[in-house]
Amino acid sequence: MNKKQTRRKFLSITGTVASGLLLSGFSRCHSLGKIPIEKNLSTFGLQLYSLRDVLPQNPKKILKKVAGYGYSQIESYEGPKGMFWGMTNIEFKKYLDDLDLKIISSHCDTSINFEQKAEAAAAIGMQYLIYPWEGSGLSIDAYKKLA
Repeated sequence: MNKKQTRRKFLSITGTVASGLLLSGFSRCHSLGKIPIEKNLSTFGLQLYSLRDVLPQNPKKILKKVAGYGYSQIESYEGPKGMFWGMTNIEFKKYLDDLDLKIISSHCDTSINFEQKAEAAAAIGMQYLIYPWEGSGLSIDAYKKLA
């Protein structure tokens, strides 16, 4: 009987010590929070779709505000005024350059005039055109055709 109590006590002490050692490692984690944020974020962007309720009203004004908030890159989308928000691709690029914004990509409907959209995007250095959503309820054959 004495051996069981000793064993139980041994396991209790061992568990306590192991837990203490494990938790002591977490005390070093708080120093990681002192890394300056400037070293982690060199560029960051904004998906313009997140501004879909206000952007169509005055794209230039909204884009100027976006740049003023410190964003350096944008991802556009094909809204009611097109991918370039009522401007030609060249005008849009110049306006973005004046604001120190770079357009990386845009969502668009690739089933309508895709070649023209791709040419316009490539002409201003856009890297990606994205087809954001196919919808629901498609058949396997429809997905194969899409791929």
